[in-house]
Amino acid sequence: MVVSVIVALYPAALARLIFTGKTQEALVLERFMGTLNPSGMASMLPYVFIIPPVGAAISLAAVAIGIALLGIVPLSSVGWALQSLNFNYPFWVFAHNLMEAMGVMAIGTVYWLVPRYTVMERGETGVRTLFSEKLGLLAIVFYSTAAIMAFPHHLFTMPTSQPQGLSYTGQIASWLTGFGAAFSVFNVLATSYAFGLRLTPASLAAMLGFGVYVADGFLAMQLGTIGWAYRLHGTYAATAHLMTILLAVTLIWIGALYHSFQLLFGRPENRKLAYIHIVATAVAALGLLYTMAAMGGLGIPRRAYPLPTTDHTTVAVLTLFASILASGQIAFLLQLTRPKTTKT
Repeated sequence: MVVSVIVALYPAALARLIFTGKTQEALVLERFMGTLNPSGMASMLPYVFIIPPVGAAISLAAVAIGIALLGIVPLSSVGWALQSLNFNYPFWVFAHNLMEAMGVMAIGTVYWLVPRYTVMERGETGVRTLFSEKLGLLAIVFYSTAAIMAFPHHLFTMPTSQPQGLSYTGQIASWLTGFGAAFSVFNVLATSYAFGLRLTPASLAAMLGFGVYVADGFLAMQLGTIGWAYRLHGTYAATAHLMTILLAVTLIWIGALYHSFQLLFGRPENRKLAYIHIVATAVAALGLLYTMAAMGGLGIPRRAYPLPTTDHTTVAVLTLFASILASGQIAFLLQLTRPKTTKT
């Protein structure tokens, strides 16, 4: 059921939003939230056109395994789906591109949010937009295209020995995604510099989330390099990468939530609580990123319990940043539960 939503139903809903007439609900939302700019809209296209085909093979395997577990067919008949080679490639083609599509939509959210909080409009058009919408579109297309073939970087250390050519393809594609990200960094910073950026919870969350996303990209480049992957793949460096990308994307979407807070909850956000939530989340994300990356550099293995280190300082630092992360979420929960009559 989950796979069907991710691979089919959600892409179909996005395609309907992009290519068919707008629903009454969409028109009402636009009155409060504004329309998506071209690059923001384009960020949804990778999910529409890439996820269904790359997810088809693993969906077939999931259906086969599910039928076997229900006893409809014998387990021996689906052994092919569980073989290392047959499972790992369909899974990582899908899982890697799913994460990349999520990241691209997060970048599109930054493209949409940042212009809404600039001090000046673009030129004399009266329209708030990116420094360059064309560069935004190029970044989305370039990044998404390169990311399709970056999935082999997950399999550099696969026991069944990945073909060398495929490994180098994954490495080159991984580094090419960095160019796509660099285009976005320039465009967002140029927009903020050229038109000015007002400080609000929405703009702060978008910019800090984007910053965390970029910081994590440097670790991703190391994990996407063959030599480094053999050193770091099975360590806390990989844990740091996964955790940080999820926190970065979440922080960007928190910006979208604060942008539409009045619409969703019928009251403006409490800015003090919002800033505590956003800053604590960003500080904790970066702190955990660099702490876990350092643990990976020391060779501390991931997926091991109890925590495979006797260094009390490392444990204390992890606990500190985890506590900061928790405090930020407590501030958010207070934001949601406070009475509507409370003044901000």
